[in-house]
Amino acid sequence: MMANRSFCLLVLVSMVGCGEAPPKEEILVPISGSVRYGSQPTEGITVSFVPKGITTGTGAFGRTDAEGKYTLLHRTQKPGVPMGEYTVTFSRFLKPDGSPVPKDVSPTMSGGRESIPRVWSDIAKAGAHNTATVKSDSKSIDFALPTK
Repeated sequence: MMANRSFCLLVLVSMVGCGEAPPKEEILVPISGSVRYGSQPTEGITVSFVPKGITTGTGAFGRTDAEGKYTLLHRTQKPGVPMGEYTVTFSRFLKPDGSPVPKDVSPTMSGGRESIPRVWSDIAKAGAHNTATVKSDSKSIDFALPTK
């Protein structure tokens, strides 16, 4: 009789379920903009928005085109990023001959080196100069990076 009750309790618990609820879907704000490097639009710069302070989530990233324009993509591959404060870093690896590392090639395997100054590319060097606030009505965030 006791074994029967234990079995019934086990069946009841499994029917109710013990799993976690699916993660809450983040509300994304579509963000695009431009990056000027040394006053020039520059192709191939990776723009990363990294959550800062109390901002939750995983942030977003984009890559500049030939006109220096980028559009942020969330980890879900949907356009945008949640509202909040972000540290923004920039990265562009160049091969030893100065040409860009192709998208499908690992920068380290190509002998590539970071061409963006560390004050912009290294999150440990982050400051007010590379902070962005995303609000519900934000649409475009532009950046002008010096070459030194």
